[in-house]
Amino acid sequence: MRFPKSPVNKRLYISQVHSRDFAIPPLAPAHPVTASRTLAFDATCLGLVTHMHLRGKDMTFLARNPDGSAETLLLVPNYNFDWQISYRYAPESKHFKKGTALEVLAHFDNSEFNPYNPDPRATVRMGEQTIQEMVYGFYFYTRDDETLNLVVDPRTGHVNEPPRPLASK
Repeated sequence: MRFPKSPVNKRLYISQVHSRDFAIPPLAPAHPVTASRTLAFDATCLGLVTHMHLRGKDMTFLARNPDGSAETLLLVPNYNFDWQISYRYAPESKHFKKGTALEVLAHFDNSEFNPYNPDPRATVRMGEQTIQEMVYGFYFYTRDDETLNLVVDPRTGHVNEPPRPLASK
């Protein structure tokens, strides 16, 4: 493990854009599920990760800007449960303004043509087991208004607290 040799100014945050209230009908070949979360601050995005289970078909990440314009951030057109990888931006290259809505659109294949589908005749809801489903779009970001100025001892990993003024009597 390595510790930083220069001051740490940003904390890494993870936001889950997800939906827990959905029901994928039996035999549906491309059932859509959407989720959204709006930022209450300016942020810099570092990366994205998709997560669904065996019926996951595709996932799209969008940023709907406060001015109404939209940008596709990531399109995973052929999702595979066995290939859940992270997608990273170059440092300081993707910024979001306060009020930006981070959106996810996922499609699920509950048909008989999905070779991974455990039961095409079941109505599928949110659940932890792989025979159930999830729709999670993970955004990794830093807050632009945050300056921590933490000095870490590179030998121990401990934060060196700045000296505090003595209390007056």
